[in-house]
Amino acid sequence: MKNVWSSSLLVVVGCALISNCGTTKVKTSVKLPPRIKALRTPQTVYVTTKGFGRSVASTIRTAVGSGGVHSVLDDATVAAGNAPSVLVEGYTLSPQYGKKVESEKVKVPKKCVKRSKKGKKGKKKCIKWKAAYTYYVYTLRESCRHGVHAKLTDATSGSVLQEKDYAHLSTKEKRKKNKAPDAVGSSSLCALALSGAVSDLKKSFCKYRKSVVLVFADVSDSDDVGRGIEAAELGRISKSKELFLAGIEDAGLSDEDRAWTRYNLAVAHEALDEFADCLEQLEQAADVLGSDDKLKELRQKCDR
Repeated sequence: MKNVWSSSLLVVVGCALISNCGTTKVKTSVKLPPRIKALRTPQTVYVTTKGFGRSVASTIRTAVGSGGVHSVLDDATVAAGNAPSVLVEGYTLSPQYGKKVESEKVKVPKKCVKRSKKGKKGKKKCIKWKAAYTYYVYTLRESCRHGVHAKLTDATSGSVLQEKDYAHLSTKEKRKKNKAPDAVGSSSLCALALSGAVSDLKKSFCKYRKSVVLVFADVSDSDDVGRGIEAAELGRISKSKELFLAGIEDAGLSDEDRAWTRYNLAVAHEALDEFADCLEQLEQAADVLGSDDKLKELRQKCDR
């Protein structure tokens, strides 16, 4: 197995992971469109204060508006008769904060700190000892899960675009000798968790980036597959899809190589959160490859 480094990716080539076939592991980042298709075009959005409260509603409005795609209406604008195209209603979830302190006893044995000069037999004796002692190490672990329940509605048709909990877990760990560390506290940690939840909600409205680690099958008889993997190394996953499709249509490929090319296409679909397309390609690949472990692993990621 060999390692190849680039500025923003790690490529690992080997044959152990997929039967009779090498793999290329790519670490990169991809830019994804808003998770809700209806919100991929500019909308006028209104986040109600009822349920959320003014502070949380203001935070959501700022997050949605910062994407630079949608216009966010305030209370006065809506009261003046300006109707939004998308309505965001909901409430703030109850924060779940917890902390735990654990102690570990550490025993330090006695230690010689001074020795005599060499005697006639060339040996030194310890003439001063540092006594053995014991101390404790205290570990404080804190966590808070917090978030919002949000219902996104097409204000024109009345259809619900999405309704779910957006929750985030924030954790903190501290260690200190002979004394328990000071806690961050529920206020700060839960505020951090709420911020993470709002950031997740923002992904329904705005483009976002995510880091991915992709494992592709090497198909040596297809130049299209090779170029598709190279495109993925540059974060060009959509281009990878085009090249893998071209590889699938190559009449010169064996059935097994074509199946592994479908697997690669499924990997690209999963990276772009296109889960239905991912599952479709995996089903066709499984017709040839059977219940391969790599197909099972990817199916679990796409079966949402």
